[in-house]
Amino acid sequence: EAGRAEPGKQPEDRVPDAPATLMVKSPIRSGQSIFHAHGDVIVLGSVASGSEIVAAGSIHVYGTLRGRAS
Repeated sequence: EAGRAEPGKQPEDRVPDAPATLMVKSPIRSGQSIFHAHGDVIVLGSVASGSEIVAAGSIHVYGTLRGRAS
């Protein structure tokens, strides 16, 4: 049967997926929210006041950060 391991053999080891990186190439405007639960966020622009970035990993902003990052 498919999916059954033979006696004495281990099922294939799965390599966990690496956390994905979200790259935002445009400015984040006031009122916008970026939520990324599976890795880092890279912003190649400014983050306006009244906007927010939430990430499970690191947040990198290569521009002016006036909003909230957590």
